[in-house]
Amino acid sequence: MCRTAVRGNVNGDENPDARGNLAFNTINLPYLALEAKEKNPSDPLPEFWDILYETMDDAVGELLERYDVIKNLKKRDIPFVADWYQDGAELDEDDTIEPMVKNGSLSMGFIGLAECLIVLTGKHHGESGKSQELGLEIIKLMRKRVDKAKKDTHLNVSLFASPCESACYTLMKKTKKTFGTIPNVTDKEYLTNSFHLPVSFKCDMKKKIDTEAPYHLYCNAGAIFYIEAGDTPKFNPEGVLKLIQYMDKSGIVYGGLNWVQCFCKDCGYQGSFDGACPKCGSENIKVTEIITGYLTEYERANDGKKAEMADRVSHAGGAIG
Repeated sequence: MCRTAVRGNVNGDENPDARGNLAFNTINLPYLALEAKEKNPSDPLPEFWDILYETMDDAVGELLERYDVIKNLKKRDIPFVADWYQDGAELDEDDTIEPMVKNGSLSMGFIGLAECLIVLTGKHHGESGKSQELGLEIIKLMRKRVDKAKKDTHLNVSLFASPCESACYTLMKKTKKTFGTIPNVTDKEYLTNSFHLPVSFKCDMKKKIDTEAPYHLYCNAGAIFYIEAGDTPKFNPEGVLKLIQYMDKSGIVYGGLNWVQCFCKDCGYQGSFDGACPKCGSENIKVTEIITGYLTEYERANDGKKAEMADRVSHAGGAIG
């Protein structure tokens, strides 16, 4: 995964080289919030905390079950990985790989904080300071849970802002099937990625950074941040530098800029444009942008990601620095 980070190691060398994230899962936060709302429509928050605690216990337990399967593999089962993984080289072919994989990480992830907050408070964290406080409280609690698991198990259990390339679509379908179509929650084809502001929320880049940056502190298994530039920023290198410096100062661990780049397959013209090629009029266009953390073509995305891309708005503007 592009955002995966392997930080710290309770069992050996903390250098992230020759280690990896062994397994992760994703908690559907809007689903939990909607369960709580069904149980107590007037005040769902107490129910939400109870459901979240139970779900986190299940998520950690599932990671530990997967670890128990992985650790009992023999070196001969994965010779290529064992040759480079930390503490793997000295193992014999019939040794289990536990001495090496205990240096890896197990990550509890999450999706849809924005929709979760809308269910619980009526507004997401970009619309309300109260919602932002609650959002940080939720993610801080999740970090405390994985830290406890790390202490109890002496394994590198961590918190992941899940990338959700396909889960944004599949988990939304599950949520919509269970709870129906709810305005601003399940009335689209995707859940908002991890702790991100909704892609359709109109705000400038400073507002987006200031809102999302604090969450990076808690996601020690990795997180990502993107600004929708609207157009290529290559003609404004000074502005890009100031933006990156502000991201760094604010606590963004992994951040970047995104814009749509179109390629005319007939005349070769490229740029950011809608519809037909402005040079030759051809509609034979390849559209490329960062869709799931990587540059890829629009046609290769699932229906949820296609819907998300259609909803994205530019964050251009706002004084930085």
